[in-house]
Amino acid sequence: MVESEAPYPQHLGRIRLFSPKEVLNLMGFPRAFAFPPGGTLRHRWKQVGNSISVTVVTALVDYLLAAAPRT
Repeated sequence: MVESEAPYPQHLGRIRLFSPKEVLNLMGFPRAFAFPPGGTLRHRWKQVGNSISVTVVTALVDYLLAAAPRT
């Protein structure tokens, strides 16, 4: 397979994994979001793994508030 036709990101012919920051951007976190200083790459991956998509939560809350009975 030609490198430009690969269905995944590549760098120097090898699979390039997303960084924790790239994953947070895909999950809808603001670009200005920053990890706490002093954390290791492993800690950043744990934080990403424990997070939830901002976009999905926003849509879910909007849906629940719209469906809630008004008193």
